[in-house]
Amino acid sequence: MSWWSVAIVVQSMLPTGISSMWATSIAVNLGSTANASNRTSPSALANKGKNNRKMNKVRITAIRQTVYTDLMAKYENPIEHTCDVKEGQQWVSINGQCPEGMCPSAWYSMREFVDSLARGEGNFYDGWMKNPMSAMISCNDGFRPFSFYIEVVE
Repeated sequence: MSWWSVAIVVQSMLPTGISSMWATSIAVNLGSTANASNRTSPSALANKGKNNRKMNKVRITAIRQTVYTDLMAKYENPIEHTCDVKEGQQWVSINGQCPEGMCPSAWYSMREFVDSLARGEGNFYDGWMKNPMSAMISCNDGFRPFSFYIEVVE
């Protein structure tokens, strides 16, 4: 089956309202030769230009820790060491990566927001934050969660 045949099959599977030009461009972008090295993968097409885009730096600030001693007494086994984060502590994420020294558990809770802000996206939940290029995220420690303010750094 040729790549042009694939375009016709794809075109017949497209929902109503999507132009046949789109299906044709799929075939053209995938390549029209039998040599696989000349074809571009769909994921590479989807990411075209994204790798060259400048990503924002994102500052992460530990704002406040809440401690639920009643829940700790009722449910938690005694722990000698829990968290090294201090109020006011800051980190900067570069290219959406976890900053050195960031608590892994806290990073897991915020990484998708940091990545989105780094890529220039924002306005989470249609106007949730006064600054649309920011978010307030808490770590997932149910006994002593920290709230972190994450924001794009100019």
